[in-house]
Amino acid sequence: MSPSTDQDMLPVRMLVQYTFCPRLFYLEWVDGEFRHNVHTIEGKYDHRRTDTETESDEWLGDLHRRRSVQLSSVRERLSGKMDMIETVNGITSPVEIKHGKLPSTGAWFDHRIQLCAYALILRDSGYKVKKGILCYAGSRRRMEIPITAELVDTTRGLVEEAISISLKPSPPPPLQSSRKCEGCSLVPICLPDEYWALKEMEESPVKALDRRIIPARDDALPLYVQKQGAYISKTGQQLKISYGSDEKGVVRLNQTSQVCIMGNVQISTQAVHSCLSKNVPVLYFTLGGYYLGSTRSISVKSSRIRLAQYNATLNTKTSLLFARQIVRAKILNCRTLLMRNSKDLRQTTLTDMKRLSDKSLKAQSIESLLGVEGAAASAYFNNFNKMLKCDENIRFIKRTRRPPEDEINAMLSYAYGMLVKDCSVALDAVGFDVALGLYHAIRPGRPGLSLDLMEVFRPLISDSAVLFAANSGMVKQDDFMVGNKSVGMKEKARKAVIRSYERRMEQLVTHPIFDYRVSYRRILEIEARSIARFITGELDLYTPFMTR
Repeated sequence: MSPSTDQDMLPVRMLVQYTFCPRLFYLEWVDGEFRHNVHTIEGKYDHRRTDTETESDEWLGDLHRRRSVQLSSVRERLSGKMDMIETVNGITSPVEIKHGKLPSTGAWFDHRIQLCAYALILRDSGYKVKKGILCYAGSRRRMEIPITAELVDTTRGLVEEAISISLKPSPPPPLQSSRKCEGCSLVPICLPDEYWALKEMEESPVKALDRRIIPARDDALPLYVQKQGAYISKTGQQLKISYGSDEKGVVRLNQTSQVCIMGNVQISTQAVHSCLSKNVPVLYFTLGGYYLGSTRSISVKSSRIRLAQYNATLNTKTSLLFARQIVRAKILNCRTLLMRNSKDLRQTTLTDMKRLSDKSLKAQSIESLLGVEGAAASAYFNNFNKMLKCDENIRFIKRTRRPPEDEINAMLSYAYGMLVKDCSVALDAVGFDVALGLYHAIRPGRPGLSLDLMEVFRPLISDSAVLFAANSGMVKQDDFMVGNKSVGMKEKARKAVIRSYERRMEQLVTHPIFDYRVSYRRILEIEARSIARFITGELDLYTPFMTR
């Protein structure tokens, strides 16, 4: 499937990205991925005049300047918007503004290619062009680049290469140990060092990465509104939460990663529009924490990953290979949690769970794998009480869901609802169809792929959050409503579970494969992108997160 513009023309900006890094080009142009970092924001500031102006003319004696010039060439298969063109005595030169200072070694290769591409467009439009000009904002210096025959041939060759690469079903591999990655805004999406570490896993044990070039945590955090009858509105670049005539709080949109509406909470259309414009999803839950769905901005991402996902679900071998790894990781993570937190735990329980984790890798069908998972879950929840060190009135009888029959089950269901929400957000950001799972069967209204990813993290995030809320005394018996055959949470208990859950999500842990410290929220994103690499064929095996 081609991502082409009109008549397969390549934007010059994308040609520059291809020259800098072919994988960066593919992720941006074909997959529609983009993120800002400090370098892109500073570059945007340097181009603020060009980006906001339409074509404008300026005469300085014999010098004629025209800013923000948009041109294209069918012959050269190129299009682009030039910062400025200058014409003196009938000779025109494209001018590009660059962030930073003039390099001591001269202009970068990709900058030369950019000027040559603009020169080719101008020539095809009837202009005489002999040189291009680079203006460096950091040093306030100009550098002239001759448009030689050799540079023209190189540029045309790169155009053909880029268009050819864009038609391939998967991106080129990342650069290996390159300094270019350190300033790239798409590093959290590309994951170059992580990619090569996973590629080399089968050949030798993974060594600790020499560098970590993705942030340990997100700067923005989720907003939870669970006061029944509350109202969310917009004021400037902020969201205001009010209850009746009382203002409960104000949060900045640029510091908000998602808006979670729990139960009977209202949000204004203006607030929703602002969230969509900032790519902040609005997520809806029942009062009991069951995840209902979301409102998100329109995705402009390529369907490449979804097509691969659809093919993977139809491929029994691929689905089973993925499901085996998911179940094995879940069993081992449950076993680790029991080992860390249980009192009077029998060795036979740990032995049985280890045996079941090994058995999962030999399962010949999804049905037999479900049986292995069920046996491991039974062993885990039969010993769940041994991890509780709280008031005996906070009970756990057995795992029950709808309705929860005790306090711990009520909190577990609530925490699982938040986890499936975060898994859905991570998978949606990558470009997946969250409804289509490889392990969980397709059912109406159920996010199958989110549940697949969630299995690995149930014990590490949700169960751990509930254990902390119970064992630390954050919840008491009075925080629950006990009915005939069900138990519900009052507002105080819901707040406690949310605080404990978010505390766990922001906790830094050492990644067992890459050996750097990163938050669980960031790990969910890394896992989602690893799944994408697996189903598109970039990686031969998906290796889920398993804590040590």
